[in-house]
Amino acid sequence: MTLGLAITRKMSLFRAVCYVLAQLLGATIGAAMARHVSPEIFDRYNGGVNFIGPDVTLGGAFLAEFMGTFVLVFTVFCAIDTERGDEVFHMPTLAPLAIGLSVTLMHFGMIGIDNCSINPARSFGASAVAGIWQDHWLFWFGPLTGSVGAAFMYELVFKSRKHWENKYLPYNSA
Repeated sequence: MTLGLAITRKMSLFRAVCYVLAQLLGATIGAAMARHVSPEIFDRYNGGVNFIGPDVTLGGAFLAEFMGTFVLVFTVFCAIDTERGDEVFHMPTLAPLAIGLSVTLMHFGMIGIDNCSINPARSFGASAVAGIWQDHWLFWFGPLTGSVGAAFMYELVFKSRKHWENKYLPYNSA
């Protein structure tokens, strides 16, 4: 999400870097706390580390991470687009529900594929505490490319017409 917001200039690069560092630290502290609270359960489930399912190819897991993150980021972009307020007046009220449902649906569809990352920081925290790094790059590369894809798709294809008229069409004095 942070990368999508940064490349579309909805968030400064400095703020994005600060967010990423805070997310990595928070995920690691959260995983460490989970291990401390219940070490038996943490160890039984490998700390919630992401892994590719037994019948899933690397390409299939990448596609799942790409598409899962794409759906989440695209949903958030739709939900936070303040320029669409006139067209979709109820969106600020329903935005949290739409975002939460997209995360829920992605988890339902992806848990069996690769334990559903769609968040590199969460994957990092679990891996850092459990010490398991197998195929870890996938849980960064899939979500980051999905985030970039969704950001560009929204900005280039679905951004409100008013935005494009204000930004790119010449001023009409008539």
